[in-house]
Amino acid sequence: MKTIEKNKIENINLHDLVENQDNPRSIEPQQMQKLVESILTFPKMLQMRPIVCNENRVILGGNMRFRALLNIEQMEDEAIRNAIEAVAVKLTDGEKQQLCSHWETWKAEPKVEVVIADSLSDEETDEFIIKDNVYFGSWDEEKLKGAFDVDDMQRWGLNPWEIQQEATTYEPAEDEEQRIIIVYRSEDAQAVADMLGLDAIEKRNFDVDELKEKTE
Repeated sequence: MKTIEKNKIENINLHDLVENQDNPRSIEPQQMQKLVESILTFPKMLQMRPIVCNENRVILGGNMRFRALLNIEQMEDEAIRNAIEAVAVKLTDGEKQQLCSHWETWKAEPKVEVVIADSLSDEETDEFIIKDNVYFGSWDEEKLKGAFDVDDMQRWGLNPWEIQQEATTYEPAEDEEQRIIIVYRSEDAQAVADMLGLDAIEKRNFDVDELKEKTE
């Protein structure tokens, strides 16, 4: 029986890692911003899901997290503080300050915990790169609705409209409340307001009657 070798875990300087130029994944700027915010407010996730690289420190899994960390390293302390303040709305002021202090210290010596997958064959390496980015299964929309807050899910990077795309198609009841979600960048806020006939986007939720009144 073949013994499965255990991979080493090392704490490596961020700049000693090499992004995989053949990585088949890409990311939009808006998604990258979400990832940066996610890491800023929950750095423990980097230990729970560490970056994986080969013996030459070329990244096999976690290229987007690597890019996000490079972005964080270049951020001013004030920008980090503002991002944490905007996203980590449920944390206390003390917890937010702990996060700010963590990143200030980390930027002085940017190291990251990495799994060294030096026991993989070339074929296994290719298989890992693909499987690391494949998601099996789908979300149970009803359980998500019952257990998690929609705003929390959005802050964590899971968009309700993505869940709905995975769900089976259904015909809503005639009197069932419907929802349209508009996704836009902050710089496009005024354009969205103009499209809706509003002076400005002053809140996150509007009902149809309210919009009718504002546009009449």
